[in-house]
Amino acid sequence: MFSSPYYYLHPNDVVYVEPNKGRAAQADAFFRIAPIVISTLTLVAVIYNTATR
Repeated sequence: MFSSPYYYLHPNDVVYVEPNKGRAAQADAFFRIAPIVISTLTLVAVIYNTATR
C-alpha cells in the first residue's frame, strides 16, 4: 500500500489524469511524423548499404 497523508492508493487502483491539451497535441504530432522519419531513414540506410557493395 502507498502511504500519504493526502490520498490513499491500494494495489489495482486506477488513477486517471486528464491530459494537458497542448501536450496531447505535441504527442499526436510526434506519432504522426515519427513513422515517416523512421521509414525514410531506413530507406536511406538500405540504399546506402546496397550502393557500397
